[in-house]
Amino acid sequence: MTGLDSAMGAAGQIEYLINKKVKPYLFGKYVQGYKAGKLTDTDTVTTRIGVELLPIKRFVADFRYERTDAFGKEKNLDNGTLTTTLKMKL
Repeated sequence: MTGLDSAMGAAGQIEYLINKKVKPYLFGKYVQGYKAGKLTDTDTVTTRIGVELLPIKRFVADFRYERTDAFGKEKNLDNGTLTTTLKMKL
C-alpha cells in the first residue's frame, strides 16, 4: 500500500483514590485527523472528568462529564455529555 499516511494519537489518565470510597479522575485523548488513508487538517481532542464512588463492596457508581472537540479546518466544539454508569462486580 503506497501513498497512505499514518496517524498519531496520545491518551492519558490521572486518578487519585482519596479514601476507600471516592476516586476522582481526569482523562484526555488526542487523535490526528485521518480519513480514507490520508491525514486531514482536523484533529480531535476528547476530555473527561469524573468521579467513581465505591459505596459498598463490589458496586461502583461512575459520574462523568465528557466532550469530544474537533480543531482545525472543520472546527466543532462539543457541548459535552453527563453520564452515569453503575457497575456491579460478581
